[in-house]
Amino acid sequence: MKFLSFKSLNSGAGAAAAVSFVLLVLIWHLSTPISSGPIGILAVFTLIYIFFTSLLFVITGVWSLLMRRMAGRPSMTSRRRYYISSVVGFLPVLYLTLLSMGGASIWGVILIACFISLMLFYVLRRSA
Repeated sequence: MKFLSFKSLNSGAGAAAAVSFVLLVLIWHLSTPISSGPIGILAVFTLIYIFFTSLLFVITGVWSLLMRRMAGRPSMTSRRRYYISSVVGFLPVLYLTLLSMGGASIWGVILIACFISLMLFYVLRRSA
């Protein structure tokens, strides 16, 4: 994808984060889980995932740019940033799922941390 630049990817991810945040706020203020049903709940979880993935993509892009300028380190590729963001962006969805099942204990949080760590390890080893 040579036609997509670093700036256009970051602005697209920023726009996706902003749009998903606005849609989340609208859904949370205009409906309840009972009135929206399973499709509404699925939409909320999907929008939460899109919001956090897009936000983390922009944050990792800024971090990569700062590390390149300050420390002279090579910047991360957009693909690697997307992989990291998509794995860590799944963390809030997992935590909300844990909360909705009533299992928000320290063991549940440790399990989620282990699961995210394993996913990150796998994704970073595969993309290296």
